[in-house]
Amino acid sequence: MQANVIVALLLLLSFVVVGVWDIYANFGLPPGQTVSWVLQDWSRQWPVLPLVMGLLLGHLLWPRGGLPTEVSSVQRPAVGLRPAGVPPVDAGGPSR
Repeated sequence: MQANVIVALLLLLSFVVVGVWDIYANFGLPPGQTVSWVLQDWSRQWPVLPLVMGLLLGHLLWPRGGLPTEVSSVQRPAVGLRPAGVPPVDAGGPSR
């Protein structure tokens, strides 16, 4: 089994376990035991926690490199918003 398949299965399993626990905590335990409630309490105790979580998620989810050529050729920026040094789409075309 490839490593990326194992990682995907572990992530899926962890999301399922947390989801099942959260449902159980919401309906079977006293108030304040759900994942969101605990994270909010921790964020009040340690205000740096949301920053660290944001940095971690930003690191994990930020795109690696540019867009694939199929997508970047279809999704062109609006006129006037292209990066510096990139010629206009209609460069050399007939004048209007």
